[in-house]
Amino acid sequence: MMIDRPSTLASSAVRLGAVPRWRSLALFLRARGMLLTAVLVMASCGLLGFLDDWAARGAMRQALVLQLVPVLVAALIGVSVSSPFGEPERTAACSLPMLRGVHVGSLLVAGAGLSMWLVSRWTNLAPKVDLEWVVARNIIGLTGIAFLAGRLIDARLSWIAPLVSGIVASSYIFRVRPEELDKLWNPDWWLWNGQSSNDATSWVIALVLGAGGIAWLCLTGPRDATGEET
Repeated sequence: MMIDRPSTLASSAVRLGAVPRWRSLALFLRARGMLLTAVLVMASCGLLGFLDDWAARGAMRQALVLQLVPVLVAALIGVSVSSPFGEPERTAACSLPMLRGVHVGSLLVAGAGLSMWLVSRWTNLAPKVDLEWVVARNIIGLTGIAFLAGRLIDARLSWIAPLVSGIVASSYIFRVRPEELDKLWNPDWWLWNGQSSNDATSWVIALVLGAGGIAWLCLTGPRDATGEET
């Protein structure tokens, strides 16, 4: 027997608003593979613990890990906002902004919180830098970039934006000479994710990107490959 998948998805989306709020949230999170995404995000954060000994061999290694792991976390969260329902979901009689907020907010808090805890257990080779706050700032900002990309282009391609940002910041690390480690956490201001934890400008940029990305995504939804808002 043939199943009309578009019709099935449409009926599921409409049904989303015909059940209690907690049930709507459960259906919404299940449709976006929340459990799998959460496991992948936690596993990505776990790299901070796995790479502890390797990173402890040099300040440049620690800086590099604090660039690349947040990229992976942000990319996973950004891709997870893609809707399997598309336009029918937007007609559901439920608060999509609230559901989206719970979805991305819980992943972001869990990812940043676990990352901070793991990094706090490191042997800090940059005493003037709070590494746990660096990783939190980078996750917030890069996730915001992923959300903005998901809104402007396609949620399934949103991972490209944080990856590019992470590569640019990482390239600066490789240009720092071993005898110039004092410059490691002091790049040009626009490399916000490469700055020290006490750099106010980098925090402003990260928070604006994070808050702006979350707000725009939650209020309007991501964009799919055909340009439709979902």
